[in-house]
Amino acid sequence: MALWDTRELVRSGTALLLCARLCSGASPAESAISAAVNEFCCAVYRQVSERDGNVAISPVGLTAALAMAYAGAEGETAAEMAGALSWGTDRENGLDALAQLMRNQNKSLHRNGGVWKSINRVWIQQDFAVRDAYRDRVEKQLAASLGLCDFVGRPDETRQSINQWVRSGTAGLIPELLGPGTVSSLTRMALINATYFKAPWAAGFPAGNTRE
Repeated sequence: MALWDTRELVRSGTALLLCARLCSGASPAESAISAAVNEFCCAVYRQVSERDGNVAISPVGLTAALAMAYAGAEGETAAEMAGALSWGTDRENGLDALAQLMRNQNKSLHRNGGVWKSINRVWIQQDFAVRDAYRDRVEKQLAASLGLCDFVGRPDETRQSINQWVRSGTAGLIPELLGPGTVSSLTRMALINATYFKAPWAAGFPAGNTRE
């Protein structure tokens, strides 16, 4: 399940691209994944900018969500996803580098009085078998989590549980990621990413220049 809704962003055509930022001392793998993340972001922006209204994109958030799917892909599907994400053929190094990039972004912002957090979880129908290789990629490489749930028997309760998890991870700023009817008894897996960002402006806007 991929959810990206710009309808509620106010409407003048502004583009906000929260691009991946390299920290000093980045490894070659991190440099490569940062460039890939931003290239992917620009490709996504070219698509979504055709719609009316403002556009806000977190390329690391989008990449993290797709990486959880890519971690389980094989064959032609894996090759197509790697191409879409602008990754090379070395999936394991790519997953490791993405996780390190996210950790370093958070550390860099924290040193400057800000917070950036990307929360990621794969919600899976509770009676589905999960391969060890996929679990390791999600939990150990991406530092995401797996959550077993009952989509079949309790779809709306599961939806509310996912919303509560997102709400807790974003300081209450995303109260309902999944609206009524977005989860059904036919759902078997949901790849959920949410991004929380709070930081002071590099150059603050003078309060005296604002008005109601």
